[in-house]
Amino acid sequence: MEHEGLDPSEVRARVLSEHEAIRERLRVIEGHAERVREEPTLRGPLQHALIALVPVVRAHADFEDVALAPALLEADAFGDVRTDRLAEHHERLRADMERLEAELGDGEASVASLLAWSRWMTLRLREDMADEERHLLRPDILRDDIVTSGLDG
Repeated sequence: MEHEGLDPSEVRARVLSEHEAIRERLRVIEGHAERVREEPTLRGPLQHALIALVPVVRAHADFEDVALAPALLEADAFGDVRTDRLAEHHERLRADMERLEAELGDGEASVASLLAWSRWMTLRLREDMADEERHLLRPDILRDDIVTSGLDG
């Protein structure tokens, strides 16, 4: 697997990089939403951008599950609490992606629905990423140094 052998700092760097890529997609979605508010017939690019976000977010959550969760688990005594929090977050996120896909995937969603989803997803994802960065992705948690007990002589 691509993530095997990554140090905690490398996992952190990749997750932060993916967060920035997702934020860029959210800025694009916001731009499309603004155009749709001005001219509702321009809904196609907004719908496409929202649907295109789904596999990106799923792949990001998958990477966090297989690389970030183990790094958090090994980081310190609070690893199990952090990984539980991450798992709960991903469960909600995947449910959101399924609902978004179900509602918008057929191309028949109303303009109001597209605008609501764009507003909700941009707020939700930004909030979630900021929370992860504040509580899980700190360099004092995901560090490469080895902590020893001092009992080995």
